Amino acid sequence: MIDQAVAAANTDGYRIDSLLNEKTGWLIYDYYSMKEYQRALLDQTLVWIVCLLVIGLFGYAMLTMLINPVLAEVQEMVSAMQKMEEGDYSVRVDPEQGSFRELNQIAVGFNELAGKTDELRQEARRLLMEQRTAELSALEAQIDPHFLYNTLDTINWKAIEHEDYEVSSMIGALADIMQYSMQRMGETITFWEEVEWLKHYITLQKERLTQKLELIIEIPDDLMDYRIHKLLLQPFVENAVRHGFREMKEDCRLRIHAHLTGRQVHIIIEDNGAGMKPEVLEQLNRPETEMTGHVGITNVRKRLELYYGEDAGLYFESGEDAGTTVHLFISGIPGGK
Repeated sequence: MIDQAVAAANTDGYRIDSLLNEKTGWLIYDYYSMKEYQRALLDQTLVWIVCLLVIGLFGYAMLTMLINPVLAEVQEMVSAMQKMEEGDYSVRVDPEQGSFRELNQIAVGFNELAGKTDELRQEARRLLMEQRTAELSALEAQIDPHFLYNTLDTINWKAIEHEDYEVSSMIGALADIMQYSMQRMGETITFWEEVEWLKHYITLQKERLTQKLELIIEIPDDLMDYRIHKLLLQPFVENAVRHGFREMKEDCRLRIHAHLTGRQVHIIIEDNGAGMKPEVLEQLNRPETEMTGHVGITNVRKRLELYYGEDAGLYFESGEDAGTTVHLFISGIPGGK
């Protein structure tokens, strides 16, 4: 293209640069092909992109190899902590070989904590069961019931030999009461069993009173198979006979009825006795008060706390010469007789 006019040259697709040579006076033109320039630029760009991708993938692989074991151990510890929160104190974390020393120390510390917590929990449960057993034994067995039952049986046969059948009937009722008290101490029985026992108890209590004593049981059939803890009602019946009916001149009446209130069984024990003074009523309705002469009521409160915890309730209604009403709320358990 030497000696051709620049304006006549085909410049499409080219970039033209010029330079004056001072020695020769020539003006030199240089034509750059833009296609080749762009192809070279694209090749370099692709090379850099590939290099960056390779470096990124290599870095990701290296980070994954380093972090995944750590994340796995951390996740294992988190899962173990969640299980322990749910009540599984037997869970343990196995420290893996080659893991970080700090994670290894955390795993060992967690295992020691879980083990100690499990030991303390089992010890607390054992102490609670021992306390419960001791309190129930003290509340339900004041004397050796077997000795008393066998003695009553001997006296009963002596009464039969002398043809004193009224005394024999009373001794038989008392023997049934003692036998009932000895069996399944601290366990649950049905309403039906508790009512039958109360009938024997009232049979004996009638002999103490000069006036007539009427027992009215109004418990629906569908509640008769509900299970409750035994001897819960006896202290209230005894209280009515000893305190409410002591100076009564007219006939005595004791009414026991029950119904479901939500998930609780509401038991009501009413008498038409002498009632009680306001200050006595106030003391009885204070759970923290232990009253002299009302040991049975105090024991019932303790047993309610042991058996049902916060799911039980007890309060009294009374007035002088107006009788007494006991309201007892428990969590009865449906079951067969």
